[in-house]
Amino acid sequence: RKAIVELLLATNNVDPNSKDEKGLTPLSLAAEEGRGEIVELLLAMNKVDPNSKDEKGSTPLSLAAKKGRKAIVELLLATNNVDPNSKDEKGLTPLSVAVEEGRGEIVELLLATNKVDPNSKD
Repeated sequence: RKAIVELLLATNNVDPNSKDEKGLTPLSLAAEEGRGEIVELLLAMNKVDPNSKDEKGSTPLSLAAKKGRKAIVELLLATNNVDPNSKDEKGLTPLSVAVEEGRGEIVELLLATNKVDPNSKD
């Protein structure tokens, strides 16, 4: 799959921020599905928006947190321009989503960064 993504991205006509019918970008889909190689590849592109939101306001970080994708959360948090406090349409942050889903390992990981606001209200 990585080779296919590389081939598509090498084509100048492909927008890496294009969205499907649910508002999901390739980065959002890769983050949600736990496709680390593809997430890394997309994040290496300066044109990819790591804070893109789907129709429910979820970011790639929120989707990875919800699914318990620890390696993906780590990759996204290592990206300077990722907003770990972005809220979805319900006002939930990635931390709130991880708590709601019972993803203790993700909660710990998010709280270990200096970027996450543990007092954010939904």
